[in-house]
Amino acid sequence: MQQNLPLNDKQAQIKKILTLFKTKRTVSNFELNKVCYRYAARIHELRKDGYRIVSNHVGGGLWNFVYMGHEDDGTREFDDGR
Repeated sequence: MQQNLPLNDKQAQIKKILTLFKTKRTVSNFELNKVCYRYAARIHELRKDGYRIVSNHVGGGLWNFVYMGHEDDGTREFDDGR
């Protein structure tokens, strides 16, 4: 039987960011910064785990991140996942 262990901060942040991506699909760095200050590290970890997230520089300090699914979904909406 598997126990439900409490999430550590890093896991909780990843879960919140992934929920935000699945809900909105496109999320700005300002929205992600409300979840955690190290959102770039969490996005890096999600990408390593097979989540396809595209980053787009809008201008100035604004970036948009677009959630494209997981590599196991079988969809190929873009080339390199960045």
